[in-house]
Amino acid sequence: MKKRQSELIRWILRSPGLPFETVLEKLKISKRTLYYDIEEINYSLRHCAQLKKVAGQLVMVGDLQRVSQMLANQELTQQGTEEKLEFILYKILCDDFPRQEQMEQKLQISHSTMTYLMNELRDQLDAQGIELRYDEGTYQIRGDENQIRDRFLYCLYNDNNLINRISDEILSFNQKNELGLADYSMALLSAMLRFIRLRMARQCRIRSDWTQETQAFRYRQSVAEDLNIADPLEAAYLTAFISSLTTLDAGEKQTIVDQGVTRLITCFESRMAVVIEDREMIRRSIAQHLLASYYRIQFQFPIRNFCLDEIKSRYFELFTMIRLILEDEQIFPEFKGIREEEIAFLTAYFGGVLRSQESHRRMRSRILLVCPQGLMVSKMLQIQIEQSVPLIQIVDQVSLQRLPQITAAYDYIVSTMPIAGYDDKLIQVNPLLNRQDVCLLMEKCTGISMPDSVPEVQPLLQIIEKYCEIQNRPALVRELEALLYKHKEERGSPMLKELITSDKIRVLNHVDSWQSAIAEAAQPLVLDGSIDPEYIQEMIASIEKYGPYIVLADRFALPHASGALHVHRLGMAILAVKEAVDLLGKPVNLFAVLATVDSTSHIRALAELTEILYDQANIDKLCQGSAEEILRLIRQDES
Repeated sequence: MKKRQSELIRWILRSPGLPFETVLEKLKISKRTLYYDIEEINYSLRHCAQLKKVAGQLVMVGDLQRVSQMLANQELTQQGTEEKLEFILYKILCDDFPRQEQMEQKLQISHSTMTYLMNELRDQLDAQGIELRYDEGTYQIRGDENQIRDRFLYCLYNDNNLINRISDEILSFNQKNELGLADYSMALLSAMLRFIRLRMARQCRIRSDWTQETQAFRYRQSVAEDLNIADPLEAAYLTAFISSLTTLDAGEKQTIVDQGVTRLITCFESRMAVVIEDREMIRRSIAQHLLASYYRIQFQFPIRNFCLDEIKSRYFELFTMIRLILEDEQIFPEFKGIREEEIAFLTAYFGGVLRSQESHRRMRSRILLVCPQGLMVSKMLQIQIEQSVPLIQIVDQVSLQRLPQITAAYDYIVSTMPIAGYDDKLIQVNPLLNRQDVCLLMEKCTGISMPDSVPEVQPLLQIIEKYCEIQNRPALVRELEALLYKHKEERGSPMLKELITSDKIRVLNHVDSWQSAIAEAAQPLVLDGSIDPEYIQEMIASIEKYGPYIVLADRFALPHASGALHVHRLGMAILAVKEAVDLLGKPVNLFAVLATVDSTSHIRALAELTEILYDQANIDKLCQGSAEEILRLIRQDES
């Protein structure tokens, strides 16, 4: 089974009743290709389940537990291959690759498998602009040095023996400069120093020039003198890397981060049309994470997020919206070049916040680290958790003996061993977190979880056959499937084209005021009963109180109001005015009135509209086009 097909099955299992059009959009494939994939999937699953299209949605029918097990087995095989490839690359990068026969013995694989792995690794690296070649009896890595360093760091995060290789040189450097680096950070720095020297010896130097950006760091001179890094670019690179490991001298960047997070929450609320209830708590939590990762983001060092794919899949629209917000360099210059892994952390957190508000429950993100193996393991866990699930709040680290005396409030205990009497709060993990550990922590603390199993038709048919004779079995199966999965369609987040239909679009040449524009834009929602007329006055009053916060892009405004007293169902309507309307000093041609009933159901449609508005040419079409042209643009996936 192809990787894309496996991913499609995972999506269906996570989100039963996934709309057919959404799958096309996510996979970026044609309908013909998707039908071929479905055919191949059904052949592979022919003994346990089938993938079907029911009422425009894809559903998996059959033994879903067996399907999940098949996927797990396939993933385990694939994961083994990926781990071997990373291990081989790490050995090559560290100049520690033995003769091929010895590597085959170490990995317990055949010569043909080893040949396959080397070819696979070569193809992977080639796609990143990196060349793997065999020269004078050893493997050599050449190419884009920035990409090579990134790959090395990814390998480094998986080195289980890293903590045992802290060099005396780094211990002295840390002490002399009073950096306060933890053991794990010193181990990372020791490995990076060895690697930089190895690359320099091979005449492979970094291309990034961070000499100006790192000039003010007080340990910059010590890097050149005490660590013997004479090359200015390499000294600046290593200085930047050290800055990403410590929160020392946080005063100046604390202010920058606090201001950036405040802007982020404000933009999130206005562009997502939601209200964050406990802004200060959310601001502190996000600022704490971004303060620790500030220089990592600024200097674009990679971080491994084990749940990246899950977050992008489960929170696809939310991830897209946050990415588009942070990519606005005029508003967020401090987050320029932020990587997907970092965006995924923020997506999971905001997703958890919205979910907790929806259910009126506090996010359970406070953990207590309890390590029977000693505080060294506890400290190791703390650093790994801060890197892998950074928005979790670590309340304290305590020994098993001290646990009964703890009075501080916490939601979960994280430990590497079972702890009697605490089963309801215990999250047991490995001393070196793996992907399963990270996903478990994310599930418990932010709410990212696998959905419930899908009801099956076959057991129902067996019960029906006990009491009556089935005249038309295929027809009955179709109707049962449509009934079972109907609620998924009703409860799912609607697409933009489902909200903005032809009767929800109006085009006018002129309106007298922005208040009139909002009233005109909202009329279709009043007429179909989505809102009461009072909701119009609530939107106008909100703008009069808070200013033109609804103007989210050039010539575009999103009128909305908090509270659902006069909103009866989710709705959206668009008014395009040829002659720009002055909205408290901002010219607006396009008004998209939004009426929401909760914090999440509108996110998907809003994300799709945001992506359309990201293109200036589309804004021109929406502002100046006819109602038919606007509708075609909204339904662009069908063109």
